[in-house]
Amino acid sequence: MRASPHRSWHARELAAALTLTHYDSFCVQLTRWTREGLLEKTANATYRLAPECLLPTETAGA
Repeated sequence: MRASPHRSWHARELAAALTLTHYDSFCVQLTRWTREGLLEKTANATYRLAPECLLPTETAGA
């Protein structure tokens, strides 16, 4: 996600990249990270890094 910090990622895409087999459990974790402010939910099952989690150089181009 840091490689493309402004891109939204679908939960299935993230799970596949991490080779996770328990997709439902991963979605619960994504929801938890969203509540904690680490991620933003941009659409149904789609997330991106929260602005607070971006490096200063990543936010400069936004």
